Amino acid sequence: MKTEVVDNIGGPSLSATKVDVSCNGLSDGSINLSVSGGTSPYTYVWSNGASTQDLNNIPAGTYTVTVSDANNCTATLSRTINQPNPLNPTAVVTAHASCEGNADGSGNLAYPAVLHLTRICGLMALLVRIHLA
Repeated sequence: MKTEVVDNIGGPSLSATKVDVSCNGLSDGSINLSVSGGTSPYTYVWSNGASTQDLNNIPAGTYTVTVSDANNCTATLSRTINQPNPLNPTAVVTAHASCEGNADGSGNLAYPAVLHLTRICGLMALLVRIHLA
């Protein structure tokens, strides 16, 4: 009787680190996927249609990747990219301009929550919109 030893190679194992979107509505999130085990080369199929190992410049949402190795063993992993809540400041005119085109009116801008550094981009966009209005 002849005995052969067959290596049992498991499929790929996945882990990922993510970076959430910095401001509401932006697409600057990312997922950095790490693959170990299995037999390379690997193929990647993401739920958004991408076929790269990592995702960059993505909006908020849930992303799922299926990784297949050379032996057709697969592993699946999902990660959710979050985003901060939108800014909802309140602008109140306290004194109208004396004449159209004059810059002598005044107002207050109230933001109901603590302003975090990552939300400054939204506040700047709001200030530009108010200035242009």
